[in-house]
Amino acid sequence: LERALAAAQGERRNTSVLLETRTAELREAQAYLTRVDDVTDRDVLRTVENLNSTIFQTAAKASDAFQARYHHDQHSVEAEEAGRRLVEGWGLSTRFRAALRSVNHNDDSVLVQMALQGVMVSYTRRLCTTWNFGVGRDFENVYEQMRKQEPQSVSGRWRAMSRTHLKAFLGDEQERQSRGEVELAEKLTDILLICGVPGTRQRLLAEVTSVFSESLHEIVRLALEFQRVTGENIISRDLSAIAEKPGRSFDPERMVDEWADPKRLHRVLQSPPVLCTTQLGLLRRE
Repeated sequence: LERALAAAQGERRNTSVLLETRTAELREAQAYLTRVDDVTDRDVLRTVENLNSTIFQTAAKASDAFQARYHHDQHSVEAEEAGRRLVEGWGLSTRFRAALRSVNHNDDSVLVQMALQGVMVSYTRRLCTTWNFGVGRDFENVYEQMRKQEPQSVSGRWRAMSRTHLKAFLGDEQERQSRGEVELAEKLTDILLICGVPGTRQRLLAEVTSVFSESLHEIVRLALEFQRVTGENIISRDLSAIAEKPGRSFDPERMVDEWADPKRLHRVLQSPPVLCTTQLGLLRRE
């Protein structure tokens, strides 16, 4: 009888321990599935607006600052290599490159400003949406597949945890900030070379980095903030920075033509191709 009682008490203890374990697991699952985001769409939109504003101001200042130095030699080896880098790596259309090389920008630098905005938008969009800062797309591909088959509460949590822990292998925040500033300055330098600003790429890059250091820092900071908040802090939905690729047809439902004549908006029978995107957009999915 004593042996049976001891066995029953042992079984009861085991059951109690198991119950506590399962209860704790349930609490963790509850927190996992029902977490409420503390970031609103308006907060994220404000970051995008600040980013677009800083990009615009930087492009305007840079295009004006070099206005007296354009059209020196738009077919130099440096200019040719700069054009190739931007076309092959950053989506600058060959049509836009040809326009930049064929115009004397000393009188009017509006095309230079557009190109500077376009290349900054292209770069910051990648920075805003990257998972691992250029080391393949394996995690992004897994996530896109997961979104098709799992509820947002599960896929969003997986995305947030993955992107948080991936950064342990990618250097510290200051390193990412510094690298972003250098790469962004390189894109601006290449545009200026295409437009005929004289000098070697190395010397012009040093000038751009020095003169526009504060602006470059702020643009990269805002892009990395967007990348962190939308990737790690938001579970219930997906918010992405978007920019249309050159050559695609203009869609007035999704795009805004900043240079359009309002009187002609309703007369366009065929949508023209996009030359470049000068502002980031914001896409919500859930």
